[in-house]
Amino acid sequence: MPTWKAPLMNRAGRLTTVKVVMSSKCIHTIISLKVSDWVFQEIDKRRRGFLWAGKDKANGSQCLVAWPVVCRPPEFGGLGVPDLRLASFALRLRWLWLKRTDGNRPWKNLELDFGVDQQVQEMFRASIHVQVGDGGLALFWINNWRGADSPCITAPTLCQLVKPRFRNRRTVAEALQEKRWIDDISRQLTVQAIREYIQLWVGLRGFQLNPGREDVITWRWSAAATYSARSAYRMFF
Repeated sequence: MPTWKAPLMNRAGRLTTVKVVMSSKCIHTIISLKVSDWVFQEIDKRRRGFLWAGKDKANGSQCLVAWPVVCRPPEFGGLGVPDLRLASFALRLRWLWLKRTDGNRPWKNLELDFGVDQQVQEMFRASIHVQVGDGGLALFWINNWRGADSPCITAPTLCQLVKPRFRNRRTVAEALQEKRWIDDISRQLTVQAIREYIQLWVGLRGFQLNPGREDVITWRWSAAATYSARSAYRMFF
């Protein structure tokens, strides 16, 4: 927008422009890449400056409301400007959801991370509930599939002894077959790890899969129990 036009807009018009135009330009980037915090800071500097002063920058006296409040949804007392850093987390959760629930995706088995890092992985684990059937979708070490916390929560020391490729990929069906989860433990057990190993062993006794019935993965943050970017974003507030 030409610089002479911005001061001619009232604040409501600039707010709409920030929401619809300035905030949407980077969506295709943050949905697939992990963007550094300094990039968000630079974008916010310009969005804040345009909103309050109609310029590239605004000084403190021109900002009538703190930026974190501006970025809250209206029902939480904000102005509804998207917090792009939180939106990037919410949007990147989409890839994990599709990978786990849609077997028809052609990229499902490719080594693509789509900007997914450890934080996004942990957010996803906390956002889903897994009802075990045949054990083909639930991940043994990191999902809450026993009606309780995952083994990596209840047995953290033991879980650290499992190689990442097994910890992040071993399904319940694979792990329970001939107790293959024991083979996943690759290093010498400490006293604490032995204690957790015994607790896990006891907890698995008598557990039965349901062959022919697929696992069901549901999303905690929406009534429909399926992922949406809106529900993922609003869980931060």
